[in-house]
Amino acid sequence: MTYTAKHKILKYLIVFIFLSFTKIDCLAQEFMPPMRGVMYLSGSFAELRDGHFHSGIDIKTGGTIGKNVYAIADGYVSRIAVSPGGFGKALYIVHPNGYTSVYAHLDHFNKDIDKYVKDYQYSKKSFEVNIFLSTETFPVKQGDLIAISGNSGSSGGPHLHFEIRSTSDEKPLNPLLFNFPVKDWTRPKVTHLNIYPYDESAFINGENKIFNCEIAGWGEGYRLAKKDTISIKGSVYLGIGTHDAMNDINNKNGIYSIDCTIDNDTIYSFVADGFLFSETRYINSIIDYPTYIDKKYRVYKTYFEPNNKLKMLRYIKNNGLIELEDNEYHTVKFIIKDTYLNTSILTFTLVNDDKSYEIIPTNSFDYNFIYNQNNEIIFDDFKLEISAGKLFDNIKFNFSKEYIDIKNIYSNVYYVGDRTITSFSPFKISIKIDNEISDDIKPRLYMATQNSKGDWVYCSNNNSNGWITTNTRNFGNFALFCDITPPTITCKSLNKDSETNISQSKEIKVTIIDKESGICSYTPTLNNEWILMDYDAKNNLLTYSFDNKLRKGKNIFKLVVKDNCGNISEIERKLIY
Repeated sequence: MTYTAKHKILKYLIVFIFLSFTKIDCLAQEFMPPMRGVMYLSGSFAELRDGHFHSGIDIKTGGTIGKNVYAIADGYVSRIAVSPGGFGKALYIVHPNGYTSVYAHLDHFNKDIDKYVKDYQYSKKSFEVNIFLSTETFPVKQGDLIAISGNSGSSGGPHLHFEIRSTSDEKPLNPLLFNFPVKDWTRPKVTHLNIYPYDESAFINGENKIFNCEIAGWGEGYRLAKKDTISIKGSVYLGIGTHDAMNDINNKNGIYSIDCTIDNDTIYSFVADGFLFSETRYINSIIDYPTYIDKKYRVYKTYFEPNNKLKMLRYIKNNGLIELEDNEYHTVKFIIKDTYLNTSILTFTLVNDDKSYEIIPTNSFDYNFIYNQNNEIIFDDFKLEISAGKLFDNIKFNFSKEYIDIKNIYSNVYYVGDRTITSFSPFKISIKIDNEISDDIKPRLYMATQNSKGDWVYCSNNNSNGWITTNTRNFGNFALFCDITPPTITCKSLNKDSETNISQSKEIKVTIIDKESGICSYTPTLNNEWILMDYDAKNNLLTYSFDNKLRKGKNIFKLVVKDNCGNISEIERKLIY
């Protein structure tokens, strides 16, 4: 049947009826969009991100900064945050209906707010600030211009990150449930199906390994490309790769809901309507984390790890495990929807395999950690401490150490499982400093871990009683290194040995980079007075926009930069304005 205009109208009528029975919709009529025109999204709510669920929607700004951002309803600015990473420049508005709206990655605020923030930054002598305000400071009316869109913080490109939260508990809610103008009658896409053996006694098509199924289909119906029936023996679970598509854009956004049924009996249900920030790390439990680390794509798995408390998981039967005991054919369906109830369905068949297979025991491991118990590894030179409740599930892993001749290394390399093992909460790893290391080196030591590219990345230089300790959520390789190299400061527009005439300029840009322990702090001054420089950490860029601190005639600009191991660099330049 073709997808006619009549069907579209019927579908949106169903959506309207569905939403009209929710409390959200009753209040949604009070909200206007944060930007003018149709909202095109480059990111959706609860989208799977690196280590967290996306807490809002990302609204496209045409690849540019400078678009007007408006208050969606009456209220007051309750918080202003400015940071070199994360949300960058962000505004929070509390509304009288029990909701808070959030606007992030801004370029700058409106004139009055911008002046207030800069005065506050100067009073604290800090670019990074977190300001909490009373109801009287900045009251706003619906439609007031509050900011200009940008690309600040950890943004991967110009856009507006927008959220709606429940004010009482700061819980992010799905903004698309508030009827904002988004064109979407495009169905989600299904890209992957994985079938996993739960243990060594489980087999999929006769093999005790993950079975990757090629997907075919389009529109509402998807199927297995090569064979629609899979034989299983023992306990298995499923993993579905999927994303949402929207009208007129090519972005792969997150979905709203997933239901998995066997013979119309639901075994798994996920609904992305809201989550607490304390739950966001459960993302690494609902996905197949090892596949994400090794192959860089994500699938939602039906297996429910025992320490997963994510409330967006509405229903799990038998911990998401499937075990067939008869010889009947069983129909499995994954039903995927976006917020506007556009639906795609993947259908395939499972049948019990009554053949006998040789069960090969899994490899022995050095350690078997239990998720609801305290676990530790204690040696003279290494400690790992994980308290009860930090792991998602029981884990097995190997541990070893060896010395490798790497530049600036000052310990063994400790192999703690691998990077495919992660936890819900941070745990402690400590490496002892060798007593034979000289006292001038010890303050410059730091712990590093190896990333997927094999590069050693700074973790911590927290030195306590001769041990360097870090808090981490990931297993992997760890070692101590020494950073004796100061940061690099580059300012090509300013002459090093002579005066620079800046009378035709509006700003000064300086690049600061530290490739080992990373930038810890920077102190810019003009004529011995602290000045405000915006810090764009993702681009290693400091920017001084000229203000009243710059005087006519001669000026002395100085910048001191310190890394996390205490190495310092500084420059001084003579300016004529």
